[in-house]
Amino acid sequence: MKPCLSLLLLISASFIQNVSAQSLSVNTDGSSANASAMLDVKSTAKGILIPRMTRTERNAIASPATGLLIFQNGPDSIGFHYYDGTKWTWLFSNANADSLAWRTKGNTGTTDAGNFIGTLDNVPLNIKVNNEKSGRVAPSGETFLGYQAGSVNTSNTNTGIGYQSLWNNTTGSNNTGIGVNTLTFNTTASNNTAVGYNALLNNITGNENVAVGTDALRSNISGTKNIALAGGSLYTNNTGDQNVAIGYFSLFGNTTGSKNVSVGEGGSVSNTTGNDNTGLGFHALYSNVTGSGNTALGIDAGAFTTGDNNVFVGRQAGFSETGSNKLYIANSATNPPIIYGDFSNKTLGFGTITPNSTYGFAKVEIASEGFLAPTDLLIRNAADNAGYAPGLVFQHARGTLAAPVTVNNGDYLGAISTMNYDGTNYILSAGLDIFADGAIASGIMPTRLMFNTMNTTGGYASRLTIKNDGKVGIATTAPNSTLHVDGSIAVGTTLNLAGGTSGSPVSLLNQKSYVGVLPANATDNYYQLPDPTAYPGRTYIIRNNSAVDAANIVTAAGLLFPGNSNVGGATYTLNPTFSPKTVMAISDGANWTIMVQN
Repeated sequence: MKPCLSLLLLISASFIQNVSAQSLSVNTDGSSANASAMLDVKSTAKGILIPRMTRTERNAIASPATGLLIFQNGPDSIGFHYYDGTKWTWLFSNANADSLAWRTKGNTGTTDAGNFIGTLDNVPLNIKVNNEKSGRVAPSGETFLGYQAGSVNTSNTNTGIGYQSLWNNTTGSNNTGIGVNTLTFNTTASNNTAVGYNALLNNITGNENVAVGTDALRSNISGTKNIALAGGSLYTNNTGDQNVAIGYFSLFGNTTGSKNVSVGEGGSVSNTTGNDNTGLGFHALYSNVTGSGNTALGIDAGAFTTGDNNVFVGRQAGFSETGSNKLYIANSATNPPIIYGDFSNKTLGFGTITPNSTYGFAKVEIASEGFLAPTDLLIRNAADNAGYAPGLVFQHARGTLAAPVTVNNGDYLGAISTMNYDGTNYILSAGLDIFADGAIASGIMPTRLMFNTMNTTGGYASRLTIKNDGKVGIATTAPNSTLHVDGSIAVGTTLNLAGGTSGSPVSLLNQKSYVGVLPANATDNYYQLPDPTAYPGRTYIIRNNSAVDAANIVTAAGLLFPGNSNVGGATYTLNPTFSPKTVMAISDGANWTIMVQN
């Protein structure tokens, strides 16, 4: 009893002392309370306990005083709670395991349905850094993340991620900006997508643009429906519409040009105001500035062209062409290309850039150089029947190609000619001309062929004519016989043909029209005419050139009928010194007729 009484007296004395000093000290060493504290509890072995209760019990406290402190031991938010004059506030740490609190070092035990960051009312979620807006997620669909992103936005369904992304947007909608300064100055434009530093930076009213890459469509203000993929593509585009640029600095300099397509690094990099150009390949149409309607396919194709409406196909095709309406198909910058064309006059050149330069009517020219140059034109064909072979066909009509009209008798229908250089010009030296040669009717087109040459005095004239009825004229253009020769005739000659024996006579089948035979002796002196049934109308003039031995003529079939005799024989003899020494043998289709010449 005494110890308890002594402790009570000690505590009472200390309490009375501290009460008098407006402070209360609870300790075991008798020290005074700190002057700044109403209650000073000191111990090195024990703590202090304040009221402990559940959340239900805490909420049942009537009219809690501001600053009232309790320890909540369940069912959740376990820890110290104080009343701030309006509501109970939980004092928690990052180590607290409560599943409803979001911690700066992360949470565990979260669920998709039960945990989120956001609001439960129809109010945007705002994020600030240094008291400056740096993010906003609104119920209407707006999403902005980044310092000053969408800071004055009043529209819906925009997404801005990055410093000053969509910074000035007011009423523009359905825009997406990802990256620093993307769509920064956009105000009322809609449906734009910008990804990359400064992409669509200056766009204000241009709609439906897509820019991906650093500085892509950076200068665009009002241009619409442009696509720029890669850094610097369509960099300076201002008001141009419907352009497509894929590749670093592709269409870099375009300002007002529209409907241009460039695929490849540096393609159409210098274009400013040109329209309707298409370039595919590294540096295709590289330096074309104002040209329009050009098409270039291949690395460096049309790289330094300045004209309009050109077509360049292949590596470096049309590399330095400065004209317009040209066609180049090539694989290097060296001229001439394999194929060159001029759309303005519809001419085409193979191996030349000056087709029709030496002949005023040509539309196609094939040029080649060098000794033993290959055939300039080869037409090949293979077929499994006899009905078709390679050919060269000419079609001609009066009127127009779209509305042809029947040709007239005498019309020039076609030609094949050769022109050769005389030291000054290319002149017509030989050719075949084809003319209409008679009355024209349905399915009937009579024609005349005229073969022409130039003589040693420069005279160019027809030397051989074949009329529609098959009459052939040599040195005359109006033959009136099957063969009409206006001049002298010379026939092929074989001289001093050796003979054979009666059992192995020498054949005359492949000999010329005039055959001079020369028997070697009285035995080797036989000559055989071919089968007359196989060669009707065949004619031979045969003369025995020997002054010693006779020559015996035999036939492979049929008989030999001398002169006007109706009796044929198997052998006819040409004498060496007297008639008959020379004869003419003519096949009548069954036998040979022998006509004595001397």
